[in-house]
Amino acid sequence: MDELASMRADALLEWEIRPEPYGNTLKTARERLKANVPRTLARYWPAISFVARKFGPKRVKDLEKVSTALYIPAPVRRCGQAGAGPNRCTGNFRPGKRRAAAAW
Repeated sequence: MDELASMRADALLEWEIRPEPYGNTLKTARERLKANVPRTLARYWPAISFVARKFGPKRVKDLEKVSTALYIPAPVRRCGQAGAGPNRCTGNFRPGKRRAAAAW
């Protein structure tokens, strides 16, 4: 939450007040962002556009799967690749090993 407070202090985020039954939301202060970092935006615009096109239409359920896959460290991801020997695997992760479902 500290990062959000910092972004609000820098006027990069602002509250959008919405009527009931919808709750308030944070939105980017576009013009302020464009004014603060124009070269950075120009440099990374192709990547920003790509991510927005690919992930913008996805539902939360789909985004959670992607974020989980991206969160796994690269050495662990490589562990499951064809030809990766057991010495390449880290921790107790092994390719094809199923994890037991948590009992709720």
